[in-house]
Amino acid sequence: MPTDLEEAGYAYEYLSPNNFDLPQAYVKDRVLGPDAQGFKALVVRGNDSMTVAGAEDIAEFARAGLSVLFSGGIPAYLASFNESGSKFVNETLHGLLSLQNVHQVPYEKLADSLASIGISPITRVVANNTWYTYWRQTDDYNYVFVYNDAVSSLTAGLGNGYSEGKVQFASTGTPYFLDAWTGDKVPILNFTRTENNSLSISWESVRYSYLRSIFTQRANGLLDKGHVYNLQDPSQYYPPISSSVPLEITNWTVEIEHWDPPSDLSQMLPSDTVKYNMTHTLLSGLKSWKDFDNNLTTTSGRGYYSASFTWPPQNCTSCKNSILDFGAIFHTLQVTFNGQTLPPLDPTWARADISTHLRGGKNNVEALVTTPLLNTLRPLWSELMSGANGTTTPVSAQPPQDYGLLSSVKVVSF
Repeated sequence: MPTDLEEAGYAYEYLSPNNFDLPQAYVKDRVLGPDAQGFKALVVRGNDSMTVAGAEDIAEFARAGLSVLFSGGIPAYLASFNESGSKFVNETLHGLLSLQNVHQVPYEKLADSLASIGISPITRVVANNTWYTYWRQTDDYNYVFVYNDAVSSLTAGLGNGYSEGKVQFASTGTPYFLDAWTGDKVPILNFTRTENNSLSISWESVRYSYLRSIFTQRANGLLDKGHVYNLQDPSQYYPPISSSVPLEITNWTVEIEHWDPPSDLSQMLPSDTVKYNMTHTLLSGLKSWKDFDNNLTTTSGRGYYSASFTWPPQNCTSCKNSILDFGAIFHTLQVTFNGQTLPPLDPTWARADISTHLRGGKNNVEALVTTPLLNTLRPLWSELMSGANGTTTPVSAQPPQDYGLLSSVKVVSF
């Protein structure tokens, strides 16, 4: 499917005629659902299936001023075909083309077509990877969700798609980082106001910008004071993240709590699950359970990881700020550092500020990883049933998954 809408910063949703029956589905000031999503345009594709009621609603919205774009032609297929209904839909939709706010556009380059009729995204993104944005507005705040899924076609695997770029918001307020995992709010220092009453924010590196902002404001006593910033040279507040060589944690031990079903699947109850533990010392670094020496390809359950390191390292005796960085993780992760449970971690890039928890000498890291049961179920695939029905998907379509900690764990300091 085309990706030009996302790349330009537009957000969209799919609607059906049933949505048009909701009380929020009305047009005011050329906007559909002004008290809900606030759609600025309705796109009807040439291959969409129509209903009589849906066509009537589209006509009502268009006559109320909503911009309607017929992309790749005007649809002619009726979901429940009858001759009179098909004729009504055809005449109704073609009759809308006389309205100034109704446009017939090509299927390709829909973002350009929207821009050509004056509908701009409320976020504009220029980045070296795809950033997905979504906007929520209340009486007091604008919330903009900016998401990079950290998957890159240029580099292998989850977590290698970190990116750099700039995003512009159609808002004039003071910007803050809102950590979706912890609820923390921190003022953004490096922003500028543009000539068209928008805010422009540059991320030097999405991987660390939020934590570096915390470090900077903690050091300068700026946290939680509601200051308004417009720095001419924000780089002076952002010391290079590479000012020291990362310390890699290598001496990992993992105890795997393996979950197995009972021997008689037909009598299985949750309490019948069989569990047993296996301990492994990872001398050659972190890797997927299925790549362990004794081949845990059919193992699912919990992994209790533990390791330690000595602080400070020789290359960073004067470092004040430190990040514990797990990289991208699969499934779930909970971390305890020197006996303190760290806040929830973003699975696309699991890193946390440990500056206040570090102590001279030995420091201990414990990580709990949980997995789904797919790998354990693969040998039993043909026996699995639900409601007396077996699966129609062959086991070959369910290859063994990577479980456990996969990326090297580092302490990055500056």
